[in-house]
Amino acid sequence: MPPLSDRKGLLLALSAVAIGCRTLPLPVEERDQQLIVEVLLNNIEELPDTFVAADYAQFRAPTPDSARALFRATWVSWWHTMSVNRVPLPPLLRDRFARQFDLVAPPPDPYPSINMRYRVREFRIVSDSTATADIGPSFSGCTYAFVLRGRRWFLRDWAPGSCWIS
Repeated sequence: MPPLSDRKGLLLALSAVAIGCRTLPLPVEERDQQLIVEVLLNNIEELPDTFVAADYAQFRAPTPDSARALFRATWVSWWHTMSVNRVPLPPLLRDRFARQFDLVAPPPDPYPSINMRYRVREFRIVSDSTATADIGPSFSGCTYAFVLRGRRWFLRDWAPGSCWIS
């Protein structure tokens, strides 16, 4: 059996190799961008593709025309939100936007004074491959659950929890 000092050296060498093989965590900015992209893409996937006036009754749109204007403004607003947050749109979502308006010359942001830059707040590791985070613009947010696969974070559940608005 090697002397204790040699075993210690071997142990230190093996530890160094093991640490070097471990996947390094993502830089915070890259991780946060992944989380924001996941949340925003999920929100867009939930948008209705066609206008149904009854869907806007909860917003108290007084006429079908005003409900239609709200439907259109929703799509345009999400387009600008995606742009502000540098979210690359997959082809299918891009096509959905293109069915609503001309992507070469999109309409102006219907809410230009509202800052829709999303932020990650209170990122919490739950286990070695799961986490939660409060995500949203400065005036609101929701807690989302994520799972880590390789070096990429994905939404674990489509439904957020603990939403707030100020």
